[in-house]
Amino acid sequence: MIKRYPHQEQAIQKIGAELARNPRVRICVQAPTGAGKTIVMSEFCHEFYGKCLMVVHRRLLCEQTARRFREYGHDVGLIAAGHEWLGGDHNIAMIQTLESRYLKQNRELPPFDCLLIDEAHAVKAGAAQKIMQIATERGKPVIGFTATPANLGSHGYDALISGGTLKELRDIGLLVPAIHYAPDEPDLEKIKRLATGEYHIGELRKRIMTSTIYGRVKENLLRVNPELEPTLLFACDVAGSMYFAERLTASGIPSAHVDASSIWLAGEKMEATQENRERVIAQFKAGHIKVICNRFIFREGIDIPGIKVICLCTAFGLPSSYIQAAGRGLRASPGKDRLIILDHGGNYWRPGLGSVNTDRDWDFHRTENQVMQVRRERMRENKEPEPIVCPKCNMVRLSGPKCPSCQHMATTRQRLVVQLDGTLKRMEGKHLKPRKKYERPDVEDKWLQIYERGKRSNMTFGQAYGLFAKENGWTFPPRNLPKMPRDDIDWTRKVRDVPVGELH
Repeated sequence: MIKRYPHQEQAIQKIGAELARNPRVRICVQAPTGAGKTIVMSEFCHEFYGKCLMVVHRRLLCEQTARRFREYGHDVGLIAAGHEWLGGDHNIAMIQTLESRYLKQNRELPPFDCLLIDEAHAVKAGAAQKIMQIATERGKPVIGFTATPANLGSHGYDALISGGTLKELRDIGLLVPAIHYAPDEPDLEKIKRLATGEYHIGELRKRIMTSTIYGRVKENLLRVNPELEPTLLFACDVAGSMYFAERLTASGIPSAHVDASSIWLAGEKMEATQENRERVIAQFKAGHIKVICNRFIFREGIDIPGIKVICLCTAFGLPSSYIQAAGRGLRASPGKDRLIILDHGGNYWRPGLGSVNTDRDWDFHRTENQVMQVRRERMRENKEPEPIVCPKCNMVRLSGPKCPSCQHMATTRQRLVVQLDGTLKRMEGKHLKPRKKYERPDVEDKWLQIYERGKRSNMTFGQAYGLFAKENGWTFPPRNLPKMPRDDIDWTRKVRDVPVGELH
């Protein structure tokens, strides 16, 4: 029997209670990075079902999970490129392999009593929906696990249960707190975004990979991490990751680059096999490699508790990718009492991102963009504080004139923004400026007219609010007029969909 922490025990009990109510339920289990979700999955498999099919979306996760399950006493099979053998207890499968070998060839999936989905936020569309539907048709439950469950209620899940909070995990010593530093941020005005909400990689590269980025990254890394303790660096693309690995190594800081297909180590390029990845990780743990650079290959599933510094040389558009990446270093290990996050992407400022220490109230029926819109308005209306960056040491805090790190007393808000030519521009004042208010006495009548137009045109309340501003010299009405939302999240909903009784 594996030692279970209280939050793991509670998660297993909650899963059992949901299954008792509905054996065909689709459950989403939310647990922070470092909560030990592999242990929860393993113990669930021991207690509840004869055979589980676990679906993952990355080869690294597939190999790592299979290895851990065998260590926990399970006889597991593997369904992935180059492999297909079925285990006596359970099977672990790549979603891509299930699609190509089974769904597209109309083959029946291997038998299972329960479908488990790891990193459910990334395995939720297309083939995943088909496999979930097969499970339901067989009368089997579906259990997805993720640290970031936003909008999964719209992807077929019925119930959301908690597998622990960040505070609970810090209190029992599984996680350490993060200390954020924000030495600079890129100018992301008017940058394109993909349909997912993430930034367009080409645009992001132009804004971040300026001629001065390497010098700033190296300077700040040595300042906050002079002993060069284990560091994981996230770049804006694969080429950027390789650039940092080569430059850091050339300057005397041994570094490696890892992507999905290749590895660069000490001038040698090799295939990204399991053996070669383990070689890099072993040298990293031994201290021979000081920095591992990557794009997103280590955003999920990497298990290296000794990571003490996360260097973000990219900007994240959504909370899920930011939390997954920045949270890679939160696991506790001997001699580690905190994680340092060096944020060169301006992520701490972005509404919906902020500190990785924060326990979030996940609404799995809302998109991440909707949640970010709400927080942006709350910050603009001074309902939530904007972060403060110390101009002397770059440590980030939420309030107070004195920096808790260097004791510097700041009289104004300042931050450094990197221009397209690589120069640094000092910005003062709040990041989100207050909107200019429409103050004429006819404001209520004008808003009620916009409300009716918004209802007829199928606008959201946010779009109607913007229409008011556009037609009135970019001045905005108060947000508590009659027929305006009382609940902040309703500003992201269609005007016609919110009952009048739920409005001011």
